[in-house]
Amino acid sequence: MRRSRPSATAASRSPWPSWSLRRMRTHSPLWPIAPRPFDDEAFGSWFGRVAAKYGISVLELAQSSGVGVDVGEDASTWLGAAVPGASAVRRLAHLCRMPAAELRRLGPKPSVAPAKRFHYCYRCLYLNPADVTAPYWKAGWLSESGGRCSLHASSGSWVTANDLKSHPNMRRLLRFISRERYRAE
Repeated sequence: MRRSRPSATAASRSPWPSWSLRRMRTHSPLWPIAPRPFDDEAFGSWFGRVAAKYGISVLELAQSSGVGVDVGEDASTWLGAAVPGASAVRRLAHLCRMPAAELRRLGPKPSVAPAKRFHYCYRCLYLNPADVTAPYWKAGWLSESGGRCSLHASSGSWVTANDLKSHPNMRRLLRFISRERYRAE
């Protein structure tokens, strides 16, 4: 059986570029969903909330976005991650479609050493007055004073670096904290 020649339409080159895996890695698309950071939010908390939106770990998000975010060895201190350098902030701002200044103002400052414990106030964590559906970690809880709450008379609670390793994004961490609180009561 003799093969026929392709038609002129089939033989012509397509005006649409071919999308290879290599090209997709270099031209990563903008993130369709990127929650806005809150005024006093820690950078690691915001990054963890973004990772939770996509159901991946913060380590996977850092690697796929091509941004050098220091999430610690084995992603054990992702909550205390400091805001990355200027070029990484510009890249993140582009991916999220937000001004870079919004990301630069997040805490903690790079001088804060990675902690073994991450303190928080349970009430403040869950009672976010700006958006009750989005709990977040305040940058002030990552400072030397820890999770001492000025609003509530509690000394606060904490999670360890090992807990962060086991719960690699904000949604999973919050679920863990809620379960631990329920068991304690």
